[in-house]
Amino acid sequence: TIPSQPVYRSPVGAIEEIGWRSSKLSYVAMLIAAIISIGMYLNYAKHKKEVGVVSEVIINDAQRVDNERVYIDRSMDNQERQTDIQREAVERAAERARAEQDRLAFETEARIAQQNERLRLQREQQEFTMQQRLNAEQRLQEDRARLLAQDRLERDRRELCRLERYRYNRTFSCP
Repeated sequence: TIPSQPVYRSPVGAIEEIGWRSSKLSYVAMLIAAIISIGMYLNYAKHKKEVGVVSEVIINDAQRVDNERVYIDRSMDNQERQTDIQREAVERAAERARAEQDRLAFETEARIAQQNERLRLQREQQEFTMQQRLNAEQRLQEDRARLLAQDRLERDRRELCRLERYRYNRTFSCP
């Protein structure tokens, strides 16, 4: 706080208020009053100078504090900007990482889908091949059965022909 400045009051006015009439006494009183007034003025001036120095120191300190506050505010603003820049950089890096992860996941899903499709086609082809084999085996069995049946029929005809020749004692040739 700034010390309060004393109010300077001349003692001559106080002497005049008393109303001294004697010129010698009045002269001496005026001289004493002047000396006291000069002393008081010097004391006042000294005090005023000290108050001015103290005020100047206080003002300088206040300006220094304000300057430091401005510097701190600017530093804080710079730090906040740097933090924001770093945060944005981290967010961009995280977003790129997420995008890369999504891309890799998409590529993996596409590869898996291709593999699944390849496996499905292989299974279908195997089933088709198996069905063809089964059909071929079934036809083969049917052909064998037909051939066996034809063989039996042919054997039965020959046997019948032989029996008829034997039975009727005929001499004819069997087909």
